[in-house]
Amino acid sequence: MFCGIFFCFGILIAKEDVTIILFFVSILMMIWIYYKRNKLPLLLITFLIAGYIRYGQAIELESPLYRMNDNQNVLAAGKIYKTEVKNKKEYLYLNDVQMMVGSRKFPANSILIISNYHVSSHIGNQIKIKGKFKKWKNAKNPGAFNESQYYHTLNIGGKVLLNSYTMIDDTTDYLGEWLKKLRTKTRQTYEKLCTDKDAGVLCAMILGDTTKLEDTTKDIYKDAGIMHILAISGLHISMLGLLCYRLFRRLGIGILSSSVIASFIVSSYGILTGSSISTHRAVLMFLIFMGAQLLGRTFDMFTAVSLTALVMLYGNPFVMFQGAFLLSYGGVIIIAFYQEIEQIRTSDKCEQPEEVKVKKTQRIKKCLDFLTEGIKSSFFIQIGLLPIIANFYYESPRYAVFTNLFVLILAPMILQSGLLGGMVGNVCPYLGRVILQGCSFMIDLVENICKFFRLLPFSQWIIGKPQSWQIFIYYLFFIIFISGIILCKKKVLRFGIFVIFSNILFLIISLHIHSEVEVTILYVGQGDGSYIRGPAGKHYFIDGGSSDLKEVGKNQILPFLKSKGVKQIDYWFISHSDEDHISGLKEVLKDNYHVKCLFLPKMKIDNSKYKELISLAKKAGTKVMYIQKGNILQEKYKEKKMVLKCLYPCIDNLISEESCNENSAVMSLEFFNIKGLFTGDIGFQGEEILLQNKNLLSDCDFLKVAHHGSKNSTSDKFLQVVKPEISLISCGENNSYGHPHKELLSRLSNMKSRSYITYQEGAVTIKIFKSYDNKVKMVVEKFSPH
Repeated sequence: MFCGIFFCFGILIAKEDVTIILFFVSILMMIWIYYKRNKLPLLLITFLIAGYIRYGQAIELESPLYRMNDNQNVLAAGKIYKTEVKNKKEYLYLNDVQMMVGSRKFPANSILIISNYHVSSHIGNQIKIKGKFKKWKNAKNPGAFNESQYYHTLNIGGKVLLNSYTMIDDTTDYLGEWLKKLRTKTRQTYEKLCTDKDAGVLCAMILGDTTKLEDTTKDIYKDAGIMHILAISGLHISMLGLLCYRLFRRLGIGILSSSVIASFIVSSYGILTGSSISTHRAVLMFLIFMGAQLLGRTFDMFTAVSLTALVMLYGNPFVMFQGAFLLSYGGVIIIAFYQEIEQIRTSDKCEQPEEVKVKKTQRIKKCLDFLTEGIKSSFFIQIGLLPIIANFYYESPRYAVFTNLFVLILAPMILQSGLLGGMVGNVCPYLGRVILQGCSFMIDLVENICKFFRLLPFSQWIIGKPQSWQIFIYYLFFIIFISGIILCKKKVLRFGIFVIFSNILFLIISLHIHSEVEVTILYVGQGDGSYIRGPAGKHYFIDGGSSDLKEVGKNQILPFLKSKGVKQIDYWFISHSDEDHISGLKEVLKDNYHVKCLFLPKMKIDNSKYKELISLAKKAGTKVMYIQKGNILQEKYKEKKMVLKCLYPCIDNLISEESCNENSAVMSLEFFNIKGLFTGDIGFQGEEILLQNKNLLSDCDFLKVAHHGSKNSTSDKFLQVVKPEISLISCGENNSYGHPHKELLSRLSNMKSRSYITYQEGAVTIKIFKSYDNKVKMVVEKFSPH
């Protein structure tokens, strides 16, 4: 176990590029060896250095791909180890890759080939391909999915859009190919014998194939905290492996043969389901368990999980930073700790054998004990994994303890009947349908249980993304918490420790430190979306939509808000009704994320888009109000005051009923002596009306540039009055409008205004605060993903 820990430390030291720490740790351990004559530190130093070196080797192999340009023509050769079909395209995964760019040739770990046509190949074949190289995309908002980081942890350096291919070696991995065909046939059986929803769940649970899983079903399971049953895990592997092993033993087959056959079946099942991280871990741990059976040795959970982690990390050190790896291994380690605690607890009860004997005769008491133990173990695991869950998903279901208890009972039955129904259905569809009907009933039962807990108040706890120091302190207190429970013999003291430390842990992980005022212009593609946090902790949003990014609310806005720990938006302002300003808000309202109050510009226009938005808001319990010129919203905290003021439109002075852009709501923000301006999609005509009222406009520190940087907005005359120090432009990359226009950028440059464009910088955050010398400062931060 300690060898595994020090190997991980070596990887971390290499990743953070703090070689000096490696040097000092090695010196200290050598001193320990000299004085204590203990050889263990020498072994630990070896694994520390091995982790450091292995990470460096992996980076060196990967770096040439990261230095390549997008859309570069490449030649590549490699061995196919996995294939799949998604969205009418073929995906081929190659390893042992040799890349050729021009005259330069270099090796790479793995790449993904995407083809629009059928590639006549099999697993194990070596092919040579020609195509365009595509780099993985980085996230441009905090909290958003980072494609580059995800594939980096999988050791897949890039993708190639296939133009042509030739076969180098047609040697086929017949077992892999047969398992692929079996997986395809079984998936077709589920699709034929079950409803689309049930087929999607069974394909995910039994085959590790989530392509057929409906988004609504996925959301229900995620909100209930039981997404793990839709992935192949230790439950699947141990159930299948032990079932096979015990069956062969009952048939009179020897221990050696039974272990070998069961190990082969489990390993084949792991390949069939795609060899995910949790599957790989579970298969390796099962093989160690079988080895222990053969050798007559004790199976130690800590040793097994550490050995499997070492094997995986040596093969791919980047996987250490993936959520699936941390959750899978973290869950097993926490279960092992819980079992140790339970052994200590039950050993205290061994002094009263008669009472235990009486309990065994009481079935009701046994059931209650089972439920109590299930809740306790589930709660313990949830507490142990909470920082990892918060770091990758930003929220946690409050009732996951109870939903997981039902899963503990129902999941094995669904797995057994689903696996049996799929295998039998491949041969006899009628009998397979009969078996799968019972399975469908249990899937519906699980879904209804999830829906019930989802409807309960406060079902989701939005935690936010914790800082590294929070995670460190959390686990420090978690270790103290475990130690306290182990050392205390009295139930009352254990319960007291449990209550006190649980609250301390929840407080640590949910703590957020902010500037006094924060303004973030999000990257939403060709659209607008601005978030404001006030000095008293209230949350505001202006617009929120996109015309080119799909599901911008679900994929960009909500992840950002949740990563910041924002549980609700107090005031959401809409400048006008174009889709690139409201599409994300509509998704947010449909997702039941709480918006207390929605402000719309007061207009005479009978707009169908506004009507739809108002209807959605009322269904979501959001209060709808209207703003116009002169309306002011203030937020105070002690001596600090932030003022949001509506400068336009005026209902008596609208430009024209057809011009949504020109009638955009214009908002100003003031905090101490810092001023900001949000101008929607207003054009030259709207600016003229604003300029007629000289008291409305003055010098501003930052300007959210109108209409995504259109040449028909933000005129010279307007800029001469507002004189922005910083100009923020929200627009999509390679958009068809040519935003931001050169004329606009030239005007900003002439005013010596620093321009920040969201498709280049990602989200741009302005932090306003009072420094120690009592001066108000404004700091600009660009989101730069790792």
